[in-house]
Amino acid sequence: MHAPAAGWTKLSFNLGVAKIASGKSGILDVSPVTKGLWIATERGKAITDEDVRRIVVETRKGRTARRSSSFVEEEALEVEPKWKSDLLQVLTSITPDAFERLL
Repeated sequence: MHAPAAGWTKLSFNLGVAKIASGKSGILDVSPVTKGLWIATERGKAITDEDVRRIVVETRKGRTARRSSSFVEEEALEVEPKWKSDLLQVLTSITPDAFERLL
């Protein structure tokens, strides 16, 4: 459990953080109407691997800028393994109902 009092597992917490970051980047629609849904915006449907890497770098820079540099060293961006891009390609090609069953 990540926060036992709130009932959050590590997975649910990390998914929430990812959804918020994706919403701030304009990749997902995170309006109150779409609560509980993961709906890609037009930008999210057209995003490239390079765009995703750039967003990750910008997010990490913003996060390290808010923290004290004495506690956190800037992390180097690792090259994404091929299986991740293959998985993303499969997930974006399946129908919405198939994606819901998968989840």
